[in-house]
Amino acid sequence: MANNNFKAFAAGNGANVTNQADWEALSALILGFQSGKASSAQVNKALRQGTTMAQVLAQFIVDSSGKDALDNGDTSTLLANLKLGLQDTAPGRLVNTQVFTSNGNMNKTPGAKKWRIRMVGGGGGSSATSATCSGQTSVSINALVIHGFMMTFTMRT
Repeated sequence: MANNNFKAFAAGNGANVTNQADWEALSALILGFQSGKASSAQVNKALRQGTTMAQVLAQFIVDSSGKDALDNGDTSTLLANLKLGLQDTAPGRLVNTQVFTSNGNMNKTPGAKKWRIRMVGGGGGSSATSATCSGQTSVSINALVIHGFMMTFTMRT
């Protein structure tokens, strides 16, 4: 099982942190803490916010990629594992869109793994099956050459 080395700081109940309303009103949010003293509750709040998000993001990496999220300073590996996790949990991406308003050829875009074809007809008929009522559209596909692609047809009238 993959490990997450990133842990939230001051995340327990009763932690010594500034409450949210006071935190949002704090002038140091804009310029940071200046010379003098910052209260421990304010410093703890700043650390908790950053470390909580680090823990959540690292846990996403672990859960989605199955890879460790190690606190060893290796940001390139963390980034690579984040990208791997995103690819595994959010399959597909729009590589290209091709729109045809008349006859044309669909060309494979480099990197494409699947095609989604959406055909919208304005009515009328074709040499295929005839439409039997006004709510139907008739579509004729004469030739479809596919080289290693799964085709999904979405037909809408």
